[in-house]
Amino acid sequence: MIALAGQVDFQLSHGWYQTGDAKIVETKVQSVNLDLEQPEVRLTSCIDSSTLITRYVSNGKPIPEAGSDGKRRQFQSKLVFAPPAGSQVKRWFLVEEKAVGSC
Repeated sequence: MIALAGQVDFQLSHGWYQTGDAKIVETKVQSVNLDLEQPEVRLTSCIDSSTLITRYVSNGKPIPEAGSDGKRRQFQSKLVFAPPAGSQVKRWFLVEEKAVGSC
């Protein structure tokens, strides 16, 4: 989420915005460990961003794209089951996410 907020800020500061949607095409469970103090799940997901278009705010036209490794990207995620600060009720939190190539 922090990276996403940074991307939004970057785009707005350059006079850009995005149209379209990114979709999760596939998610696979890589591992589940429920015996930890904070149970954890690791996932691999394929995200299709082929309908996302970055445009100029001033005229709505698409910005020229630099080189790309494709419109489908693979991400690995780690989720933990833990209570938020000041609460005893546990929830799943995304604590790690990284791009690992195309899919």
